[in-house]
Amino acid sequence: MMKQFFSLVVIAACMCGMQGCGNGKVEQKQAEQPDTALVETPVPGDGIQRMQPSHIKDTVSWRKAVYTYEIERMADDGLPTVADEQQAVFADNRIELVVKRGDEAFFSATFTKSTFTKQLDEGFLKNGLLEGLVFDKVTADGLQFAASVCYPQSDLFMPLLVIISPQGTMTIKKDTVLDTEGSTDPDAI
Repeated sequence: MMKQFFSLVVIAACMCGMQGCGNGKVEQKQAEQPDTALVETPVPGDGIQRMQPSHIKDTVSWRKAVYTYEIERMADDGLPTVADEQQAVFADNRIELVVKRGDEAFFSATFTKSTFTKQLDEGFLKNGLLEGLVFDKVTADGLQFAASVCYPQSDLFMPLLVIISPQGTMTIKKDTVLDTEGSTDPDAI
């Protein structure tokens, strides 16, 4: 139930951003493909289920500059697989995040479940999948992205925050509050 709620909050936030809700300072210009959590059928012969690949490219105005971010999620057969309670096998995901300020490189990272080792308990490390990463909002600390690690086809998930500072450094922490409010004023930060 909580996973579905979190997914709905993330999807609603993305939809609001694409339609320009909030104070109008955060610009969402083009989302090439929505970040979905649907699981594809297994590739014939291997029996491993994979999430659909996802690619999102968008912009946000922050600190009097335009930042372009790209998020690409893909199943990674090089990572350990995860089995659910019915022993169905799932490929884990790799997510690439690239942020540019204008035409210059600002931040780039590749995320796997192991990126979040310090924030996850043993159960999520062993049985969870890196489900997704989406832009959340601009905060006083920087560009905030919401990530989640979940048990496959269940409501169990760990919400996480990835924050990119104005200097281009990254902080990761558990998301302890589900925030449904719009973005803060990026030009005031």
